[in-house]
Amino acid sequence: MKDEFRKRLKYGIVTIISIIFGVFAIYVNRVHADENYTICNPENYMQYSSFVGANQYAFFDADILNAKGPTRVVAAIGRDGDQTISVWEFMPNGVTNNFKLAPNSNKALRYVDQSNRPFTLHYYHDGDSFDVMVEGDTNVVLQHYKDSDSQIISREISEPTPRLINQTINYLDDNGKRIAPSIGHNVMTGMIYQTKRRVFPGYLLTETPSNADDRMNESNVPGTMRTIKYHGGIGATIKYTQMDDSGTAIADIYYGGAKIGNSMMLEPFGHGTAHLRFVGGMTIPLENYFGNQTRTINYVYKRLGSWKISVPGKPEQDIAYQNDPSDSTKIAAQNQIVPYVEGYTVECSNGSLQQVSANKCDGYRLSSPEDPFKDGVVSYVADKSAESNANGENQNPQQEKVAAGSNNDQNVRKFQMDRQKDQPRQTEVVAPAKFAVKQKAAQPSERKKNFGLLPQTGDFSSNLCFFGAVIVGILAICGLVMLDRRFNLDNRQK
Repeated sequence: MKDEFRKRLKYGIVTIISIIFGVFAIYVNRVHADENYTICNPENYMQYSSFVGANQYAFFDADILNAKGPTRVVAAIGRDGDQTISVWEFMPNGVTNNFKLAPNSNKALRYVDQSNRPFTLHYYHDGDSFDVMVEGDTNVVLQHYKDSDSQIISREISEPTPRLINQTINYLDDNGKRIAPSIGHNVMTGMIYQTKRRVFPGYLLTETPSNADDRMNESNVPGTMRTIKYHGGIGATIKYTQMDDSGTAIADIYYGGAKIGNSMMLEPFGHGTAHLRFVGGMTIPLENYFGNQTRTINYVYKRLGSWKISVPGKPEQDIAYQNDPSDSTKIAAQNQIVPYVEGYTVECSNGSLQQVSANKCDGYRLSSPEDPFKDGVVSYVADKSAESNANGENQNPQQEKVAAGSNNDQNVRKFQMDRQKDQPRQTEVVAPAKFAVKQKAAQPSERKKNFGLLPQTGDFSSNLCFFGAVIVGILAICGLVMLDRRFNLDNRQK
């Protein structure tokens, strides 16, 4: 019987521990799932998510004009940083041709145009760039969509291969110190991201970064270069050099190892065209792949002030202002109430006071602070009548009698102290009963004080922890019941 009980106890403990660890794992996953961050493919590329899949990022989209071959080409790359490119060719008859290109590889496929003239679609993956080129005596051209406002028509289009960039979001105070752990994301270049303005109790958001919502850029270091190669029989190379933090770039064209023509200034993510008249009149589209710095995003917050409340006879209370839980830039309506104290007038240095009701004994409600970053001092000032009584003026005979009794008490206390000095062995002196009674009578009655406890009306608590504990307990009980039935079934079978 003891062995069976030990087995049940053992399995019961194991079940409870397993449930606790499972709940903890779910909690950790929930906490670390960043609900304040969203990401998507660039505009016009989202339509390919159905066949590209969640693990692929479509970065290239072009129509093949004047061809009987493929009508559209889409290229995608893995979101995990794998540089292998997947290429899809969509045929007019509904057939899809799919193949992969490893870095530093190429593939050529032959088709015919609408005049039945042969041409070749040549695909190059140079590691840093992906290039599609029309070869042959044909009028077939590529119409490449970058977004809804930008398209390029050319016989050759080259795109930089997306890279996996680590992005860090920091939440700092006005002194540059972190107020919350930084959040890191791995984002492919060119992808659109959005960050939410998080709310932190006790802080207001004062500076929203310009790159809070943007398109992921490759670099944030001026001087960074990106090389795009063109293969259309001329071997032209374009070097883009980032000039400043905003992403402005200089485009230089090289042919045969030498720079040709003048440098061209391009705005962040801007476009241009280079005409190479002396090499067959070829036109090369230019595109600046640099933009605003997006690797590091810094939100800046400032600490809110607090109410410094000093109720007579009570320790000073420090209650922080409450911010709006739905807007990180606003302060919430303060629902803080201070008590009414008879004989005192309440004053506030950073706001106003209003009676809670017609009965002043219900206390005063504090308004929102005039300056959310400045402390508000709530003080109690004694009325003049109370001050005059404290100074001994207008005392009635009974008060004078008590005061005289207090003087007698001081004489008795002095006599006892002198007696202790004369008798060092005596360790305890018992005060006369008359003195003890007077001392008790001299203390003001607590019931006569109208000092209410200051409610923490500005704070709020959550029942989430209690709810979680109840769930864990219920699951543990269910587990024990199931184990008990299992043991009973085993005993019956034996």
